[in-house]
Amino acid sequence: MQDAHLLVVSSRHETFSLSAAEALMCGTPVVSTPLEVAREWCSEEDCMVASGPTASDLARAMSMAFVREWDRSAMSARAAERFASSHCHAGYWEVLRTFIQN
Repeated sequence: MQDAHLLVVSSRHETFSLSAAEALMCGTPVVSTPLEVAREWCSEEDCMVASGPTASDLARAMSMAFVREWDRSAMSARAAERFASSHCHAGYWEVLRTFIQN
């Protein structure tokens, strides 16, 4: 994954992308269709979100991402912080507590 130019996430469904998380941890930028959840697992510094859901929208975003200068080491550091097990465990615990309390 560290040798990849980009990872492309093409989906119409809201989901967490384990492949995208892996790419970001390796400092590989992500290009995604416009999913709200994509904004949860990446930022503008890490990801190029297509303007729309069509193949041509995604192709334009890929073209822009190929020529952009990405700070891959900073991207990897941000992903390591974002996906740290302590954060994931705390978030998961909060979801469980919400269900238990209701």
